Amino acid sequence: MQPTRANDTPHGPVLTGRLAARVKNRINRYTLSALRTERRKPGSYRWVKPLRKHAP
Repeated sequence: MQPTRANDTPHGPVLTGRLAARVKNRINRYTLSALRTERRKPGSYRWVKPLRKHAP
């Protein structure tokens, strides 16, 4: 796993192995939880506003 900028260029550290698997699992769990919550209570999920208007 590697973080990317808004224009999909990679930056930052690369995660591999068990740590990457744990991070991926957390992301998937959060996504499913947010979808379930949204299904029960529409409008409960809010998009986070970007910190900057344009990627560097």
